[in-house]
Amino acid sequence: MARQSVALLAGLHFIRQKGAILAKQSLTPLSPGKMKRLQASLLLLVMLLGNACIGTDYLNDPPLGTIQIEGLTENTLFVNTSAQLSATFRNPQGQIQPVDIVWSSSNTSIAVIDGNGQLTALQTGTAEIAANAQGAQASFLLTVTENLSIVRIKVMAPNNALLVGQNLALSAQAEMSNGQLMDLSPITWQQNTMNIASINQAGTLTGLTRGQTKVQANYNGLLSEAFLVSIVENNAELAKISIEGPMAGIPWGNRSSSRR
Repeated sequence: MARQSVALLAGLHFIRQKGAILAKQSLTPLSPGKMKRLQASLLLLVMLLGNACIGTDYLNDPPLGTIQIEGLTENTLFVNTSAQLSATFRNPQGQIQPVDIVWSSSNTSIAVIDGNGQLTALQTGTAEIAANAQGAQASFLLTVTENLSIVRIKVMAPNNALLVGQNLALSAQAEMSNGQLMDLSPITWQQNTMNIASINQAGTLTGLTRGQTKVQANYNGLLSEAFLVSIVENNAELAKISIEGPMAGIPWGNRSSSRR
């Protein structure tokens, strides 16, 4: 608004000067009526130029917040599969703020997404998935591929050991018949001991006491084989344990005896 006011004041000063110059240069003095019409025309021109900066050239435009989309790591889905997305909005100060997220797909013949962030792949191709809130936007390019057969399910983890009281983030991916890794969702997590460690359905494992626990990922009745995690009490013990690395997946065995 300050920018527009300065432009109008400068324009009025220009009108007065220009009118005076034209009046002096004209062989025939301008009548009061012609002078008023000239000033009105120049004023209209200045106002149009001033309005052109509105919305794009304010000096005091408030900064927008930022949006972070979560739910897919590979940005890929199979045909006829779904994934639950979520979006976090942070205000210009970096604080998380609850807002209404508007989801959209650039190509609804490839993938659709509802108001709750449920993304469904319809056919092969690509579509840009966007989340909008408070004038801010985040998006990613989704690739939809043919639904290939699963060779094995991999349990993914940064390592296979943690201290008592610490958390370990687990996830699961499918190794497909073409060698490609795909995110799996939703996953049901299960373990053989409840007193050594606990795991929630987001895949966060928490060490409770010293010992070992076996964790499995269940995807639509397909089980990974047991992923062994050691819980220790000090860093010296932690250093003695062999770390297998982030690709610590193992083939899935038989189908689960019970389906969700």
